[in-house]
Amino acid sequence: MDAKKKNKLLIIRLLIVLVPALLIIAWLAFNSILNNSMLGNGLGIYPPSPGLGNVIYIQPVGNIDDDTLAAVSEMIAHDLKHPVKILNQIEIPHFPEGRVGQVKADFIRNYITDERGVPKDTFRLIALTNEDIYAEGYNFIFGQAAMGGLIGLVSLNRLKPASDGGELIDAQHREIYHERIRKLVRHELGHTFGLTHCSNPECVMAFHDSLATLDSGGEFFCDKCLEKLADMNIKIGQ
Repeated sequence: MDAKKKNKLLIIRLLIVLVPALLIIAWLAFNSILNNSMLGNGLGIYPPSPGLGNVIYIQPVGNIDDDTLAAVSEMIAHDLKHPVKILNQIEIPHFPEGRVGQVKADFIRNYITDERGVPKDTFRLIALTNEDIYAEGYNFIFGQAAMGGLIGLVSLNRLKPASDGGELIDAQHREIYHERIRKLVRHELGHTFGLTHCSNPECVMAFHDSLATLDSGGEFFCDKCLEKLADMNIKIGQ
C-alpha cells in the first residue's frame, strides 16, 4: 500500500474516533449552559420541568395592593435567587356556575394557562387573588398547585386579621397578614417542585385547613423537605 493510501486510511480512522467524541463533548457543553444560564443561580431542575425559563412571575388576579406584591416579590427573590417579575393584573372572567361567593380554584389556574397564557421565559408563576376559592371536597382552600406543575395559586381572601371591615389597621396586623401570605406562597411553590404535604407541623409544607394551624405552623421548609429539594438540585435560601 502506498503512502497516500495509508494516510487516507489513517485520517478515516481518526475521524471515526474523533467525530463521536466531539459530538458528545458538544452535547455535554450545551446541557451545562442550559442548566446554568436558563435555570438561574441557586435553583435548577434537570431536566427542567415544567418551565424552561428563568423568571418567576407574580400574576395578580384582580386588584392586589402594591405593598403585598412587593412583599411577595422580595420573599421569592430572597428564597430562590431567581429574577421575579410582576405581571399586569387580569380580571376574573365569568366562570361556570359554582358555589355562591366562591370561585373554583381550577378555573383560575386553567384560565391563566389555557386562555391568558404565560410568558415564554416562565420558570414558575404565582397567582394571587382576593377571591374566596374552593376545591371539591373542601369548604374553602387557601391555595392550590398541581404537583410538579407550573402555577401556584394563593387566595388572600381569608388571611387578613380580624378588624372592622377586614382592613389592616396597624403594622402588627400587616405583618401577620404578610407572614400568612409568605407561608402559603412557599407552600404552593413547594408543590410545584414536587413536594407533598409534610407530617411535621413546623414545616411550611404541613397541611393547613384553618388560620389557627396556619399561624401556629412554621414559615420555612423542614430539614426533611430541604433534603428532598436538594435531591432535585433545588436550593432554598432561608
